[in-house]
Amino acid sequence: DDIFSSAVAAAFYVKHFVNIKDDEKIYVVGGEGICRELEEQGVHWCGCDEDNKPISEEEFTEIQPDPKVKAVMFGFDVNINYRKFARAFTYLNSNPDCLFLATNTDMTYPTKHLEFPGTGSMIHTLIASTKRTPTVLGKPTTNMMDCIIQKFSLDRSRTCMVGDR
Repeated sequence: DDIFSSAVAAAFYVKHFVNIKDDEKIYVVGGEGICRELEEQGVHWCGCDEDNKPISEEEFTEIQPDPKVKAVMFGFDVNINYRKFARAFTYLNSNPDCLFLATNTDMTYPTKHLEFPGTGSMIHTLIASTKRTPTVLGKPTTNMMDCIIQKFSLDRSRTCMVGDR
């Protein structure tokens, strides 16, 4: 409970602020942390590591959206590939009611020695191709603050958010 990451906020937001039914799921582009947090909240998901493989042109032209997917959750993904972009695009483009969610929009991902493209850089592929803007759930958004306030029963007027950027 000491660290409320963007993955924790995203899963909490989906569970408590989005009407995802028990038989519906979230398509996840991101690391296992997001999927683990969704599981802890009792939210069904697909994608994540199961799509960490190349896709042939024949495969991506035959992608059929799963009607049970009601949202696309996009987070930092070191295994990003065309299969994940194609699936996410298909869900967002084929269903205007499919939610487009992002853990963050950090343009870079700093490491000890270098910076690399971050979630914000990657997600712009979907923003440009779908002409949709994601609901951002990480810091410093009010969505994340809403999750923290609700989870810990805090007084909003006596609460501040501190992050690394």
